[in-house]
Amino acid sequence: MKFKCCENLLHTLNFQHVGLLACGFTFWGDYYGEVFSIEDYKKERDKLIAKFKAGEMPELCSTCGILTEREWDESIGLSGCEVTNRPRCSVCDCMYCIATDADPEKKKQYNNYKPYDIKPVLLNLRKNNIFLPNCRFDINGGEVAEYPVEELQWLVYIAMKQKSPMSFLSSGIKFSQTLCDALHLLDTSLMVSVDAGTEKTYEKVKRVKGAFNKVWKNLAEYIKSADKNPNSRVVIKYIIIPDINDNVEEAQKFIQKCLEINCKNIAVSIELHFKRNHYHEKVSGHLKETIEFFNNYKKENLKLYYAPEAHEYFNFQLS
Repeated sequence: MKFKCCENLLHTLNFQHVGLLACGFTFWGDYYGEVFSIEDYKKERDKLIAKFKAGEMPELCSTCGILTEREWDESIGLSGCEVTNRPRCSVCDCMYCIATDADPEKKKQYNNYKPYDIKPVLLNLRKNNIFLPNCRFDINGGEVAEYPVEELQWLVYIAMKQKSPMSFLSSGIKFSQTLCDALHLLDTSLMVSVDAGTEKTYEKVKRVKGAFNKVWKNLAEYIKSADKNPNSRVVIKYIIIPDINDNVEEAQKFIQKCLEINCKNIAVSIELHFKRNHYHEKVSGHLKETIEFFNNYKKENLKLYYAPEAHEYFNFQLS
């Protein structure tokens, strides 16, 4: 039957420090790396899918912009596996962080959290042939560059064994040789959200001093590694934050910094809470001008696109 849903809900798992999820939906809240049966997972997943078949649109999905109505493959298998069981990030304190909501107490808890061992559960999924061909391994955080080196290397190794593409989210502040190696050896995407073209704005967004030049230096090294592999890419992201970086001058300086280090991929998004709270409203002023600037910017050998979570929203603003 046709019903409105998405690939993430049907065929991905997110190993969070707060539970086992598919996108923003929790299957098991008290989850600490236990090996689970595939049948138990199927029961929980099918409960969720039944709600979508009944047309019960959760509020969480109402401003997502990714849901699609069509015939879906409901078989059990993972096209994406997100490892996010290490929430520690001591290098910055992003004002828009969706994990901590900029709450210093929550940030402190995350940085002191003792993570579980992800290896046994991933090996069990592999043994049960749950990973579909080309299942993507998304390694996030926290800050992936703060993962223990041996664990990060192991995750790269299992992706190699699976012949799976990988993606990483990083602030780019702390350099990781393992990320360089993955970009060189595997089908790998590294996304770094810089969100600024000037040091002053960067420090306001990231709430850290002395990291702006470090980030661009590290990005240049990552891009050199990615250039050795036609299947890899480094994506530099600009999350538009109203009243902070929503002006054309900042956006122009950001693009100039990207060009200086031979960046070939730029993703543009919008701050999540603003999008949720103003999803059906047309914007104006600096924000509208910034959206239009990115939409109209064209340069040879540079791919500039909307991040998936912002695609529908930006199209609405430009309509």
